[in-house]
Amino acid sequence: MKTLYRKFKNLKYRYKLTLLILAAGLIPVMIIVVYMQTGMTNILHENEVDSMENTLEQSVEAIENQEMIYENLVDYLSYSQDLRSILTTEPESDYEAYVEYVNVADPLLQMPQIYHKEIRGITLYSESIQVAHGDTLMPLSEAEGESWYAQMNDDTSLQWSVRRGSGQEITASRRFYDDDITAVLVMTLDYQAVLEPFTSQLRDNTGGIILDNGGNVVYSSYSMDEEYTPVQPESVDYITGNYTYSSQDMEGTGWKFYIYRPTDVITKSARVLMASNIPIVAGCIIILVIVGYVFSRRMVSCLERLTENMNQIHLGFRKVTVSSDSDDEVGVLIRSFRRMMDQMNHLISEVYEGKIRLQNSEMKALQAQINPHFLYN
Repeated sequence: MKTLYRKFKNLKYRYKLTLLILAAGLIPVMIIVVYMQTGMTNILHENEVDSMENTLEQSVEAIENQEMIYENLVDYLSYSQDLRSILTTEPESDYEAYVEYVNVADPLLQMPQIYHKEIRGITLYSESIQVAHGDTLMPLSEAEGESWYAQMNDDTSLQWSVRRGSGQEITASRRFYDDDITAVLVMTLDYQAVLEPFTSQLRDNTGGIILDNGGNVVYSSYSMDEEYTPVQPESVDYITGNYTYSSQDMEGTGWKFYIYRPTDVITKSARVLMASNIPIVAGCIIILVIVGYVFSRRMVSCLERLTENMNQIHLGFRKVTVSSDSDDEVGVLIRSFRRMMDQMNHLISEVYEGKIRLQNSEMKALQAQINPHFLYN
């Protein structure tokens, strides 16, 4: 640091002034550039978060609307007197039971699949059913081996369960608790079709994750370049700590949706814009250097001429060659120097002329003494 200071101290005044002008111009420019870059990055980040929130809100709303349809269907079937009659009435024969199953239960449980393609099937499990009737009516004992049955609570609310992997599916189930009925109505849904409003948004370096009310992963996927691929795509703590994200709860199912994007992707456009501004900044620096050099040269030229004139006087040349008509400090200094040199030349001339006159007087006196001596001889 001391070496740099010493070098700066020993620079010519012109170069010092150029560097000072350059620094005075660059510091505000750099502050403005940093401020604009930071502001632009923050604006882009806020806009991206708003965009993700809107996208997520629309996706969750679409799934929630479908969920309400499924819940209404389950409610309708749960309170259907025709189905309850099948479960509570003892048929006179197996044939009569079969006819009632075909004419009553099958249309009620299969008709929704025609209008809602994402419904794979609706099954009613009951203790009163001894023999399975296709996929619509089954003994309650058959449900005990299903994964969703173990997750059911004892209340009569609609309960959601998700199975991932090769046999992925979503089930909505509800218990019947009547005096004469012990049954469970189960609606099996297509996993991909139900979540399609959300999964269709996961493109262009975007990822998503869904958790149930127990914190278990319902869905997790991403579409990202290799450099942005998450190391732990099913860890909410990792996602929220390393990506820009937005989240939203879904009331009916108790699920929580997360959508996330790499922060670098969001700020990439700001960096691109910054890179495109580099030539402009470089041009400003070049202009500052040129203007600073020309300005400093013009400002220092009088001082340089004055210094050169002083060096000439030091070598014996006593003529003032520099002049200035400006009223600034440099002009006052030059005029003062000129007056000083004029006075000095005047004094030198007086002393010199006095010495000559003295020498002439002494010479005349000497001649006056010498002439009688020569005449006498």
